[in-house]
Amino acid sequence: MRKWGDRLKKVEQLAQSFQLKPLATHYKPRLWPCQPSSVWKLFPRQCMAIGFAQSCKEAVHVFALEKEKTSLGQRIFLVTSYSELWHYYRTYTQSLMHCYEVIPDGAVCKLYFDLEFHKPSNNGADGKAMVSSLIQYVCDKLMDVYGVECSANDVLNLDSSTEDKFSRHLIFNLQNAAFKDNIHMGLSSVSWREQNVFFNFCSDVTSVHIFCCFLGRFIHAILHPVLSTPKSVLNVGMNSVAENSETRTHAVSDGTPAKADEMAESPQAKRCKQEETDLGFLQVKNKDGQDCLFVDLGVYTKNRNFRLYKSSKVGKNSAFTVADDNTFIHKPDKGVSEEESVFLASLVCNMSFTGQRILTSDVPETKESKTSRPHCQQGSATYPVAGSLSGCLSSPHQEVDNFVRTVIKKDGVHGSIRRWSYFAVEQLLVYDIAKYRWCENVERFHKSNNIMYVCFMFC
Repeated sequence: MRKWGDRLKKVEQLAQSFQLKPLATHYKPRLWPCQPSSVWKLFPRQCMAIGFAQSCKEAVHVFALEKEKTSLGQRIFLVTSYSELWHYYRTYTQSLMHCYEVIPDGAVCKLYFDLEFHKPSNNGADGKAMVSSLIQYVCDKLMDVYGVECSANDVLNLDSSTEDKFSRHLIFNLQNAAFKDNIHMGLSSVSWREQNVFFNFCSDVTSVHIFCCFLGRFIHAILHPVLSTPKSVLNVGMNSVAENSETRTHAVSDGTPAKADEMAESPQAKRCKQEETDLGFLQVKNKDGQDCLFVDLGVYTKNRNFRLYKSSKVGKNSAFTVADDNTFIHKPDKGVSEEESVFLASLVCNMSFTGQRILTSDVPETKESKTSRPHCQQGSATYPVAGSLSGCLSSPHQEVDNFVRTVIKKDGVHGSIRRWSYFAVEQLLVYDIAKYRWCENVERFHKSNNIMYVCFMFC
């Protein structure tokens, strides 16, 4: 009886011990110790995969997979991290050779293009020169509209051409800019928790911009001259596209002197005509002989599936590889191979959220509009596109605001919230801080750089 009492006492002690120090959660393997827990989950529906990815604490993304010997166009959807996908992507090339990145609705993304034309229907078309001309034109527009410097060295150029089809993907890896897509997720579904983690980032607030402009709108805006011009004008320049890539200023000339009314045209009108001429190379013909654009405008849709680097379509053997005329320059991070670096650069949604500032105009800003832009008022909020939200001083989450205000005071210095921005898909609430430059990273006040707080609004 005494032995039984001793055993019972030990069991009670163990039970109490387990209550105080419960067993660890189910073990999840990692690719290596510095990586987060492994996530690799397949779904039959895209909406299910997106919903699961948004509920994950880990930094995961959605990819679409096409399988051989299935009905044409049928896909399954994978949720995993970039590093884990690359780990298996490079190893199991056969099973993952038809892979697409899903660009979620409302996600911050890079500027990207899908270019193609039917070679037999466009004899004499110089695809490489056309790509070079487009890159230069877009770089000029980024500088003109947003003041963002860009060159061909910032553009990853991927090639998937065959004997019959010229096909390229261009991904602009801008040093200080990204585009914000339409957002359809409401703020009301996100609640504040005290245990949300805040990270303090050093940031020169003038260095990085996120343009709250639907990417498709920007593409349509810069291609407006070619979209709204009669075909007879558009056909001009197809034979001289090689010159156009070098000079960017070739014009239509029949040897006759200019008319007096043309001499009196405003600089803006002359510029529009020049752009119409410059963009003539974008007019191509499809395999049926019908006029179409070199730029595919159908890739800027909700939850778009964009084919990955090293992937091909089912039934085809033309995977995307780095083009031989690619001039993209990117130094791999420590511990990252050159091939993995290209893979990461090719991902449209692979964006950093540190030190980013938001411009809230619903159309691309021009130099003229910058001077007339209204100032933020207390508690104001703007909707640059449907569902997106940003404002000044006070956000809809008062508890979060109050918590931030308790953090931004030290040694008699009291900071304030200059601006807030909400990223619905990533569930991030970003605060630009004014009058307070204490940085937890360097444990001192910055002399010139301002700081930002980023709140992860998921549990």
